[in-house]
Amino acid sequence: MSDCIVAIDGGGSTTTGVAVMRDGQASRLKPGRGCNVADGPGWQMSLETVLAQIPTGATVVLGVPGWGEIAQNDTAVRRFVEARRTTHVHFLNDVELAYRAAFEGGWGVLVLAGTGSMAMAAKSDEVIRAGGWGHWISDEGSAFWIGRVALALAVAEFDQTKPDTGFAARLMQTLDVRADQIALLEWIATDPETRARIGEVALHVDRLADVGDKVAFDIMVSAAEKLSVLARCAARRAKLPEPFRWCHAGSVFQSATVCAHLIAQLGPPSHPDHGTLAGGLKMAAELAGWSEVFDWDELLSD
Repeated sequence: MSDCIVAIDGGGSTTTGVAVMRDGQASRLKPGRGCNVADGPGWQMSLETVLAQIPTGATVVLGVPGWGEIAQNDTAVRRFVEARRTTHVHFLNDVELAYRAAFEGGWGVLVLAGTGSMAMAAKSDEVIRAGGWGHWISDEGSAFWIGRVALALAVAEFDQTKPDTGFAARLMQTLDVRADQIALLEWIATDPETRARIGEVALHVDRLADVGDKVAFDIMVSAAEKLSVLARCAARRAKLPEPFRWCHAGSVFQSATVCAHLIAQLGPPSHPDHGTLAGGLKMAAELAGWSEVFDWDELLSD
């Protein structure tokens, strides 16, 4: 039986974790960058940053971006983790980790919108998802989607294939990039973590929306509409009646514009039963066979 349990929440931008000893002493792990295999070789260093802090023999619940989607990526992550840690590790998709934490007491819909996006519900023990099929073909309403739409509009204004609203110049100013296509292309292409960089543009678009930029505001509203469609699709396939309970997670929900328009579509969100890491700790404690009962959210509140 492990004397230490660990929950790790991987993501497209940040990997966070927490370790708890049997006496209830909790310690946050130093975070790493995103650990999505689809983003390139940097995922190993991000995971190693967090894994290196775990005591030998710990029971670990590890939420991995994209887990269960591409077999060779799952194999690569499993081999990497198991080669470095003499621990018991339970792998699952990072969105499923967040979902199971949020809806411990029943069914609902989790709408995740960080670098990527997905809506998840459950039908009996079957997990239902809508979206989240990668930034190439999906991830509607995500930070990457917002950033890509905004940058594409900026380039269209520079090329004069769309009317010049001034949005391109305002966006380039907030990004601190020279206002032309070549400078923008260089700014994107020279970052080894291109997807994360484009995702970070969403924050700047939201700030422009907050100060009255109509183009930026329309992009954020469109993102909310995309997320609403995903949520309703997941709920319908899980046969959840409307209005259904829903929670949200991810950086896009820092946007007041997105939150307001999604609430108008779906109603007020519910408070999750547990935070993602707290839910992961509860799962890890059960896997480790602990009899100790803690308020996992309270344990992480400091």
